[in-house]
Amino acid sequence: MFLFLSRWIGPTASLRFVLAVPLSATFLSYACLGPFTYYRSTIDPTLGTVTERDVLIHRVLQEIPSGSSVVVSPWLLRLADRRRELDFWPLSVDVQEGFKRFGLKYQTPQTRDAEYVLVDLKDPSGYMPGGARHPAVRELLGNPNYGMIGYFDQFLLFRRGHNSSIRDWVTVESSGPAQDPLGVFDGKLALLDCEVDRRVVEPGGWLRVTYLWQCLEDPSYDYAVVTRFLRRGEVLFTWTHEPVDGLFPTSQWKRGETVQDTS
Repeated sequence: MFLFLSRWIGPTASLRFVLAVPLSATFLSYACLGPFTYYRSTIDPTLGTVTERDVLIHRVLQEIPSGSSVVVSPWLLRLADRRRELDFWPLSVDVQEGFKRFGLKYQTPQTRDAEYVLVDLKDPSGYMPGGARHPAVRELLGNPNYGMIGYFDQFLLFRRGHNSSIRDWVTVESSGPAQDPLGVFDGKLALLDCEVDRRVVEPGGWLRVTYLWQCLEDPSYDYAVVTRFLRRGEVLFTWTHEPVDGLFPTSQWKRGETVQDTS
């Protein structure tokens, strides 16, 4: 059959036909079942989309002087790949183990010479498990050489030589002792207010909740916030989180402080 077709359409055409069939099949299978399609359908449907948050982060990157050294957490590389003096942070667990194995002192890049450090606690890549509890993040928060100069929606911006901290970003001036709080917990924390950014949420949508807390007494341990969402008195679901994305645990709050927690 193949010999007959070769004589009918010529040897060159038959060769093109033979090559075109597998190439076409390969192209179609990659387009339909390729890694990006698989990733979007099973892991992250938002891959390739640009959100309002992405726009804000990109704007922050644009405001950093072009000659400055910058290190970013993994997921932010997609927004910062055109910058010079760009480094990857934190080092992988394998590299850290290599440092320990050979007796070398492990230092993340931001503790040496980077001028700016950008961290995305919403990183979905799995490279920074634990978010704010990741050792590199805790190290950075406690590093006296770096101060936090930006914070919104779990995005953190640090700069070398500044002394500001997360406390400066989430504490607000208080008008005095709490008057008619929504609730007092353990005699140490008073919930002054709680607001949501919308009343109706479409399926798959997000709801932003802002809590306003006042510290009545110095807490001796870290509290978690448990929020129940109701509809007609029936509990739809329960959500538990650490205040301020876990960056400012309640054990660090001071008496008289008013803390704004948006999650």
